[in-house]
Amino acid sequence: MNGLAKKVIVYSLIGCLQFGVGATAVEAASRHDDNRQRQEQRMHEQRERERRQHEEERRIQEQRERERRQHEERERERRHQEEMRRHHHEDRDDDDNTLRDVGLGLILLTILANSGGDDSGD
Repeated sequence: MNGLAKKVIVYSLIGCLQFGVGATAVEAASRHDDNRQRQEQRMHEQRERERRQHEEERRIQEQRERERRQHEERERERRHQEEMRRHHHEDRDDDDNTLRDVGLGLILLTILANSGGDDSGD
């Protein structure tokens, strides 16, 4: 029985060792898978952050472009309004000059008409 007991003990220890090695291998494999999954998750999150950042940069660029176009449009409108006011003042100045010229012409005509009558009496 002594030999049989030794064999049972040896085989039991071998079984325990095999079980321990197998459990260690399974645990290591799952950790490896976990690491790979975590790495893939981090890569996915990084790509997602880069995509969001790119979208945000594009949105900001489009907003700046809209603001630039709006500014240019307002500037064109302001220049147009200034040009219209300038033309309006020039037209008014032309009308004032015309009235002044007509008034001067009438004054000169009156002076000439009056001085023509005074020379004949001398």
